[in-house]
Amino acid sequence: MNKLTYSALITATALTCFLPGVARAQTSPAADGSGLADIVVTATKSGKTSLQSTPLAVSAFSGEDLSLTGTSSVADLARYTPSLKVGEVTASPSIYIRGIGTNNVFNGSDPNVAMVLDGVYLARAFQQYSDFFDVDRVEVLRGPQGTTFGRNAVGGVINIVSRKPSDEFEGRAKLTVGNYHLIRTEAYLSGPLVPGVLSASIAGNYENHRPYNRNIVPGQKGVASADRGGVRMQLRWTPNDMIDATTRFDYNRASQAMQSYDHILVPYPAFFSPFFDLANSTIGKSHTVALDVPGHIKNKGWGIAEDVNIDFSDDVSLRSVTAYRDSLYNLSLDADASEVSAAQIFQAERAKQFSQEFNLVGNFKNFDGVLGLYYIDEHNVSDNSAIIYPPFDGVLNVIAPDLRADSKAAFAQGSYHLPGGFSINLGGRYTKDTKKFDQIYSSFDFSDPPTVGAQLPGFPFDPPRIKRSWDDFSIKAGLDWQATRDIFAYLTYSEGFKSGGFNYAALNTSGISFDPERLKSYELGLKTQWLDRRLRLNVTGFYYDYSGLQVQQSLSPGNVQITNAATARVKGIEGELAVQLSPRLTLSANATYLDAKYRRFPTASVPDALVPFVEDDPRFTPGDDDLEDSGLFNASGNRMNNAPKLAYTISAKYTQPIGDAEAYLTADYYHQSATQFDASNASILREPRYGLVNLGVGFNSSDKLWNVQLLAKNLLKEDYFVVRAANGLVPSAPSGAPRTVMLSVMRSF
Repeated sequence: MNKLTYSALITATALTCFLPGVARAQTSPAADGSGLADIVVTATKSGKTSLQSTPLAVSAFSGEDLSLTGTSSVADLARYTPSLKVGEVTASPSIYIRGIGTNNVFNGSDPNVAMVLDGVYLARAFQQYSDFFDVDRVEVLRGPQGTTFGRNAVGGVINIVSRKPSDEFEGRAKLTVGNYHLIRTEAYLSGPLVPGVLSASIAGNYENHRPYNRNIVPGQKGVASADRGGVRMQLRWTPNDMIDATTRFDYNRASQAMQSYDHILVPYPAFFSPFFDLANSTIGKSHTVALDVPGHIKNKGWGIAEDVNIDFSDDVSLRSVTAYRDSLYNLSLDADASEVSAAQIFQAERAKQFSQEFNLVGNFKNFDGVLGLYYIDEHNVSDNSAIIYPPFDGVLNVIAPDLRADSKAAFAQGSYHLPGGFSINLGGRYTKDTKKFDQIYSSFDFSDPPTVGAQLPGFPFDPPRIKRSWDDFSIKAGLDWQATRDIFAYLTYSEGFKSGGFNYAALNTSGISFDPERLKSYELGLKTQWLDRRLRLNVTGFYYDYSGLQVQQSLSPGNVQITNAATARVKGIEGELAVQLSPRLTLSANATYLDAKYRRFPTASVPDALVPFVEDDPRFTPGDDDLEDSGLFNASGNRMNNAPKLAYTISAKYTQPIGDAEAYLTADYYHQSATQFDASNASILREPRYGLVNLGVGFNSSDKLWNVQLLAKNLLKEDYFVVRAANGLVPSAPSGAPRTVMLSVMRSF
């Protein structure tokens, strides 16, 4: 019996014998035990709507759901959301929804999946790794969302909504301890300053744990530790029934030993073996590394926003969100993933943004709609260095890109309600993006004789700054039908747009920029409830026609390039199920079947470290060594990156009254099929299928003010890699988290 089968067997036993599970927003039972609770979302921007009557593929999670499952970041959220996958690139997550995402998280490009915090778009990918705390709910919207959200989102939106300050004094404090010397604290306090008029809240979190990965190089520390925290303050002013204004401020910082591509997947070549004995000995040991310079990252960021809602009448309201954010990070990485000083990377970025969004919302008898205006201005400055030490090459590349960008958009979406439960939905968006780019790219050669200070031809630019603009008009059209109280169906056509950008590490001025990518989406959804709302089944089918893909191609350590090199088609089906078998027992599941392939991609680049693994394939065309060209690969028909064919989660929760108190057991099992991480689909960069088991037990006091919970994540110690790449000297990868066990105590008041 293999480990995966054993994982599934253990979980099945837990579900059928012990009857535990995970409570989620979709599966929380109603207060009277009469069925599954209704879920309210704000995903359409036209006010609060029932999830079961919203013509979107959306999953929603309350703050209690996140706490119960130990979900503290977007990476954890992927376990419970259909089609959501999260990779990792240096300081940033690379978020994919339905196969739509990007590994390019650097200056000059934008995320494919937008993350929005209380109406504010987080423009840089490294800002998306902040911990979830002080959260009322998180909504994950799948598919293009340009006609309702301020910033274009070709793949989808992760919408984070904070808990509002209350007009009654309340608070919560939570302490969690666990293995790897984990200490995590969270606290929240809210109440009135002027009853009925002015209220405030403050929340904070801090997490520290020792490295997950042991470093066998004498005297060097391990990697994948945590030392981070943050604070959020809110001030809410409600002088009358017309105005509701909230001022928000948040700050977060981190200084921790970060994991990168620290695990080599194959031994170093034989002629290098005397230098890499320790690194070669770590192969097959997913939580053991050999690093002479362990990676480290420091980042911090803050933001301030003013969120004003004005109700002109019962039917018409206006929302204005004005925000400024300032974030930065710097890191150092051991690019060769070994005990030898062969290659090292240094990165730093400072990002500032100002944004303004207006939403005019109308809710009438037969019509609901939103009209929006959006503006964002960004200034991002980076300093990236990659050094390969002699005798391996002897070169230092120093890249300092400077980007100024702004985006203006007008968008609208409306729903007209017809007799018989039908509604027609129409939307449109016009976007104008402008980017101005400058950089210095210097190459220092340590050869004999050395050339120090030489710059690549064409750098810096003349004129000093390159300017490019792109505009787009995209539409959305759909029909939905509320057939009965518990059966809702919808059909939607929508278009997505992501602006072009600049290659921060282009080798020449001719390849400095890339063009937009566009998506045409066809989606059919059915949302149903049965057995007096004790069973909920939602199914979504979709087809994507994807053109102009901005494909990142790894060239060497710290050197990537983006080209519009591919077209693709994506088709799939998603299902979400929740069953309340009794007032005490709730089971749930979600699953995704995804068929995502490049339709035409004849010029996929092949990094040097990958050549030995594809050179015998007839689709590979060798490059010219004299030009430092490693070759091309015809990836047409191959599977897309980070798009496993099958992924599913099975969850359950069982509660047992103890007098007026309550105990509960939880369990969930996540399975992911084999996943590709390179367009060539080379086996060395394919992560095999794996499964993760989480188990928990908890207790709620009779007055609901105390909660104690013991949670084990990755109970069976499954070894897996988050992502794989060949942008180092040999293919390498960051590991998934090991088994973690944590005990938390929470007090509410």
